[in-house]
Amino acid sequence: MSSTLCCCSGLSGGNGPVISFQVGVVLELDTELGHRALHCLRIAHSNFYSRHANYTTRLVLHVRDSKGNVIDAAASTLLFNLELNFFVQTAQTDDTEVGAIAAIIKTFQWNQVVIIYEDSEYGNGIVPYLTNALQDINARFAYKNLIPVSAHEDFMLKELYKLMTMQTRVFIVHVSHSLGPKLFLKAKSIGMMSEGYIWIITSGLMDLLPSMNLHVVEAMQGVLGIKPLIPKTSNVESFRLQKTIFDLTNPGYKPADIMSIFYVWAYDTLWALAMAAEQVGTHYPEASNQDTNSSDLFNLPISKTGRTWRDAPSRRWRVGFKKVGPNTSDDFYSKEDFSSIIWPGRSRVVPRGWEVPVRGKKLRVVVAVRPGFEEYLNVIKDSRTGAVHFSGDYIDGVTMMKVFLQNYDAAIGDITITGNRSNYVDFTLPFAEGGVVRIVPDIPKDSTFSNSTVLAPVLQEESNTAIDATDR
Repeated sequence: MSSTLCCCSGLSGGNGPVISFQVGVVLELDTELGHRALHCLRIAHSNFYSRHANYTTRLVLHVRDSKGNVIDAAASTLLFNLELNFFVQTAQTDDTEVGAIAAIIKTFQWNQVVIIYEDSEYGNGIVPYLTNALQDINARFAYKNLIPVSAHEDFMLKELYKLMTMQTRVFIVHVSHSLGPKLFLKAKSIGMMSEGYIWIITSGLMDLLPSMNLHVVEAMQGVLGIKPLIPKTSNVESFRLQKTIFDLTNPGYKPADIMSIFYVWAYDTLWALAMAAEQVGTHYPEASNQDTNSSDLFNLPISKTGRTWRDAPSRRWRVGFKKVGPNTSDDFYSKEDFSSIIWPGRSRVVPRGWEVPVRGKKLRVVVAVRPGFEEYLNVIKDSRTGAVHFSGDYIDGVTMMKVFLQNYDAAIGDITITGNRSNYVDFTLPFAEGGVVRIVPDIPKDSTFSNSTVLAPVLQEESNTAIDATDR
């Protein structure tokens, strides 16, 4: 992602009663997300200690610019601190959102999907979890499309054209913000954002959608997205107001109408660390004599209470805004749980998830509707969406001559099989079982007729008569 909060703590004490905890913050400061995340950390720092003025510990933030690579910026100096035996992750793990993706796929009864993911730790991490989630709903990957982080536009076009020739039309996109806009702009240019396609993006890209350019957002019309729930609480609204003030006082950044989950994670992370520092600091006030004003981010004393620091918030993890209402469900029970969805191509008809490949041939089939006997064939047209739904034992039917003239490719229906018609078209076996019965007299139990009499025809003329008693 464009920014990551990486915290590394050092415990130090001075002559006063306040114990300082040194916290390293690694952000991509030349991006809008990183700049705003830093401001959210400062808001959280100010809010926390204004509410807990009596605390004897204080977090001291040391900010480092990742310059485009958060992992390298943190690892370059963390390697020298081998005593660092803990790392706190406040963002969601990959397995938390795959359940929501699988629920959507199950609800719309799509059996095969294609995943498009980038060749990075972020991109590869979700694949095993999503594979297991799809297996649980009897779905599978039809294809896995891996895109290099530095992929150029020609490579993307080549891969997209390859996907167009496949049957599956359900695409799950798990890429970073640097690849996502380019991918969808190219998909739009070659017609892959039209009716019949289904695109699902993961939370990493979905949460950054409000900050994308308008032409990118326009290209992504009809895309489904997954993102964590941010409940509307008084604390969230207060935080939103403070962040809005920052947006208005910084003309280089347009105001964000939607609260990003990254900002909430940054806020919650600092609160969690501050609470942990207070619990640890009051029980383990030992300190190093090293200068606490050092600007070297990770060349700070390491706490000897690492495990205690890590475990301290576990008993009080309800920090900040992470509260979900008791009536919130993780399951989709029916399609009615969704609002009216506008799919790619501005269609309101749910795509079926597959199409005849470009290299294949579409069969032409006509439906012959006959009144009555709806259990065999019934056709209903949805007046709202225009979709036509078929039901009954016979799905399609065409006349034999139109098939012979190749106006249509197939015929299925209540069509009588005759010798003459067999000269023009081929018939499949009827689904209804046929049979032959004979009419025999009803013999009373006290009758003196012999068993052989029962098997004889009622009339001699009936010996050559058979009655078709099919169950049609």
